[in-house]
Amino acid sequence: MPHRLSRWRWCAHAAMVFPAAYAATPILLDLIEHGQRPRIKDAALGLLSNALDYFPTVGHNRVDTPYDIQVPLCCAIARRIRGRRAALLARGIHGKQLLAEADLHWRLTIEEAELQADGSLTAIAALEGTPFQTPVEAELHVPQPVEQPLQTVWMDALTADASGTACIELRQTPFKHPPGSSLYPAECGRREH
Repeated sequence: MPHRLSRWRWCAHAAMVFPAAYAATPILLDLIEHGQRPRIKDAALGLLSNALDYFPTVGHNRVDTPYDIQVPLCCAIARRIRGRRAALLARGIHGKQLLAEADLHWRLTIEEAELQADGSLTAIAALEGTPFQTPVEAELHVPQPVEQPLQTVWMDALTADASGTACIELRQTPFKHPPGSSLYPAECGRREH
């Protein structure tokens, strides 16, 4: 089964990943958690790692999810991987490595925000993934069903605690009512093969 999945989900010889990998992620995670054979579990871990590392083909680097539309493919896959933390930790070093890879594809959900006099925005957000260095360019996703073009913003500061609560500062933002909006790494949105 892993060979068949690799053929239609990933194109390993060309180091590409396709949007179908997002749909395959729960299946692979189920194999890791409930599979009977260690080789199948290892193959599923490898495929998920490839899904995070390989670049999608041009024009196929985003997926719609229940929580956001046009999410970078690697970030959507990473969020599903983080949702199975306990099962991956049970796989030892390789499961921990996959979680570490997934945590680099962070997501911030803005909970409260205050516009500053200089046009910047200070916000409390929930961080999924690993804290990162700032300044960094981030992709802004507004809550559904509002549809507007994706925008990028600059995050000048991030402070996060162990619970995932973060305080962020955004440079002159293009919005006034951001609660419920989410931010992803802008570099992930530009990943294309």
